[in-house]
Amino acid sequence: MKNFFKFTFVTSSPEHTGALAVTTSQALRAGIVILLSGQLGTGKSVFARHLIRHLLTSNESDEDIPSPTYTLIQTYQGQEYEIWHADLYRLQSVDEIIELGLEEAFYANLCVVEWGDKLEHFTPTDALNIQFEYNVGSSSTRTVIMTTTHPELGRELTKLFAANKQL
Repeated sequence: MKNFFKFTFVTSSPEHTGALAVTTSQALRAGIVILLSGQLGTGKSVFARHLIRHLLTSNESDEDIPSPTYTLIQTYQGQEYEIWHADLYRLQSVDEIIELGLEEAFYANLCVVEWGDKLEHFTPTDALNIQFEYNVGSSSTRTVIMTTTHPELGRELTKLFAANKQL
């Protein structure tokens, strides 16, 4: 039986969501797939932008990280591997995943996929799933739930989150 890792956070602002992304980025490497899901406006793009910006090598704070809503995929050259940022909101057919080369990218690159639930049967079994939810009664806070069965990633995230009490 695989280990199951679950982490739950309540973020209070886009900056807090960004800090969570930066901490999460420290556990990442090529071959890891991050699936972001949640309603529009819950923080998926904020998380993705902060995570990618932190992983880039040059001019981190100045790098423009646009949402690939219309292009579906943006790629960036990180320090040790390529980073693929996909936004599947406008995906017309699951067959487009093959056309885009996304399935192959899962094995060689770090992939951040917004609207990851649209992957259907292409969903990697040991992905890092991150669910963003509105909190009832609050316009600014979000609940962020991370789950994975990836053993090394789960252990590394456990250490990072335990060491960072501000999250």
